[in-house]
Amino acid sequence: SNEAIAKAKEVLETLGQHDSVELLAVLARNNRVRAPPAQGVFAHVFGTVYVDARKLWVLISEDIKNVSHPENTPTIVHEVVEANLRMRGFKINEAHTRAEAIEALARKNLKIEQELSSLKHKDAFVRKWAARNLRKIGDNRAVEGLVAALKDENKNVRQDVAWTLIKIGDSRAVEGLIAALRDEDTVVRSRVVDALENIGGNRAIEGLIIALKDENAGIRRSAIEAL
Repeated sequence: SNEAIAKAKEVLETLGQHDSVELLAVLARNNRVRAPPAQGVFAHVFGTVYVDARKLWVLISEDIKNVSHPENTPTIVHEVVEANLRMRGFKINEAHTRAEAIEALARKNLKIEQELSSLKHKDAFVRKWAARNLRKIGDNRAVEGLVAALKDENKNVRQDVAWTLIKIGDSRAVEGLIAALRDEDTVVRSRVVDALENIGGNRAIEGLIIALKDENAGIRRSAIEAL
């Protein structure tokens, strides 16, 4: 579908695979990205590069043809990258191995995107687990969404968000963390101090100085130790 092609292009562009974006555009324009019935070769794989009468096709299983299927975008990304590499003279095995590496990056990008979306879910339990999953991923591309989530209405979510920001340790979170020093929850403020200590820098130090005035003795002690 056009939606599936557009999503795959977006991911490829994010990964700097500009040649593959152009190839996908050409293939899509010539109706050479197809989803045949899930039989034959597709009993074992989701996608393949196929050359017929000197024309190149990217085929994905009909089972995953919708962009909502979790295997749709990674499969298109893999097959287009592999096709591009084969056109550039790479041997099949090498092209496949390199395409697998790009596919892995695509999956990571999509996972981050999914978890950031879940940080806005109406269910606090889902938001909490999104923060935890982003902590496992540990990628600084999540910082902006995590900083916004420091204002979540649920303290348990805010606690996990602050914990995740400790691990990521990105300076772009400092202003949001300083604002969170006014949080009503002691655990949140304590983790904010730890995050500021981990990030470091002049602005983070200013935040730690603010924490010296916290009503909680443990937080004041942590701020002193951090300084």
